[in-house]
Amino acid sequence: RGGEDLADPPRRRAIEAEGDVAVGPAEPRHHRFERGGRAAERRRVDGELAGTGVPLICLEKAGRWDVARFLSRLVRLFRREQPHIVHGLLGVPNILLSLLKPVLGDTRIVWGIAASNMDLARYDWLMRVEFRLSVALSKFADMMISNSSAGFSYHASRGYPAERIVVIP
Repeated sequence: RGGEDLADPPRRRAIEAEGDVAVGPAEPRHHRFERGGRAAERRRVDGELAGTGVPLICLEKAGRWDVARFLSRLVRLFRREQPHIVHGLLGVPNILLSLLKPVLGDTRIVWGIAASNMDLARYDWLMRVEFRLSVALSKFADMMISNSSAGFSYHASRGYPAERIVVIP
């Protein structure tokens, strides 16, 4: 952005979403939304964050079909924290972030994409719908980060906007 001092950038608030989990990173807050039943994972994350001053917030997602209550808590979190950046990791979190764009306002949406050479015929109907939906909604992401050149090629060939994909191995 114009006018920012790159030597002393302003602190940014970010929230990161992955799978049925979401993690918001470092400065100044860190959030993780996870399914309530994943106690071992929660203990691991609690241990990683211990002493960092970064809060862990569980939004108690109870499973695949626990959507309305989870989205309500997620929207309240976004409104309260007003993140500069939200980073989704893989399918459903990326889709949710794009669908929540009206709530996010000027917040930048960054998708994490990792698949390459995926044969959708080997997956259930819901996974196929999820992928088609992600292709349609990928135009709402401000940036997408692929973990490989193969992932970049795969997603670009399926309709993701190639000009918004960067590769960070």
